[in-house]
Amino acid sequence: METVIYSKTATPQSEPQDNHFNALRLEQLPDNVLARTRAYLYCSGCFEKAAYVSRSINGRAPHCRSVHKLVDGLPCPQKSPESVKVTTEGYDSVRALKNEEDVYKIDFNFGPEETHVNPLKPNDKETQGKKRGGYRKHGEASGVGKSEWSRRLSTLLKTLVDDPSFAHSSANIKVFGVTKPIKNVFYFTDNFERYMNYLTPNKFPAFFWGSIWDAQKGNLGDVWLNTSEDTSGLSVRIPPKVFKTLKGKLKMSEDDVLTGCSGGKFLLYGWYNRSQVSGKPLLNLLEPQAEFITLMLGDKIKNLD
Repeated sequence: METVIYSKTATPQSEPQDNHFNALRLEQLPDNVLARTRAYLYCSGCFEKAAYVSRSINGRAPHCRSVHKLVDGLPCPQKSPESVKVTTEGYDSVRALKNEEDVYKIDFNFGPEETHVNPLKPNDKETQGKKRGGYRKHGEASGVGKSEWSRRLSTLLKTLVDDPSFAHSSANIKVFGVTKPIKNVFYFTDNFERYMNYLTPNKFPAFFWGSIWDAQKGNLGDVWLNTSEDTSGLSVRIPPKVFKTLKGKLKMSEDDVLTGCSGGKFLLYGWYNRSQVSGKPLLNLLEPQAEFITLMLGDKIKNLD
């Protein structure tokens, strides 16, 4: 692909010529400008999301790629044999997430003691007495013993921070055997007030992500991640057992974690709810397990997984 269009408003059709780039022109941009620009690139032929690939160490020239669509029933004029091999939609940081079925698969499994996944669904006797979803929370496996999930929440959070428009993608995401459009199950909490009245508490689990205003320890040992300065605003509840696990993964003291959360980012898979007493909006993890949340403190994602 020879030419891409920079469009921060996702309207490449109307961008002036100054916002049309070839790969060599992109390469000459300062690093900080390129980092901002590459998240908003589109094919100049079919206007699909595009990705910039920098020069490789073996001398391969910089170039741009896209998963093109048809234009008036014909292949995009910018499409090349190189771009046919591309399976991303311009999101470099999730290239490894994509599989041949065009579905993003999430892996909730982490920790050396939890790497083995039972390839077969257990029978009723094996699950008797175990909590809901216990056998599959680390990733449901296929019949040949290979985990069905491919990447983890930390990869997904990095993608969302790099390019928030990923949350509006029409591609699909698969969680515990259920496949849904990404745009239907991702909620950005920084603008929570815009859609909070449309959510039904405890209706279905979803992905929630956004900024952390501060973190506070509760009276019962749980930790609250507050998403705004308003005390009646949305907060994330982290049970004591989960917070203890997170501290160990982060290799940080309790005070360091609480202080470091301010200005950070979070991503969780779980439930939206409201306090029956105060009506305060709350987010809870799908289950009280650290696998269902990841944090970015400062400019680095802490490798909880």
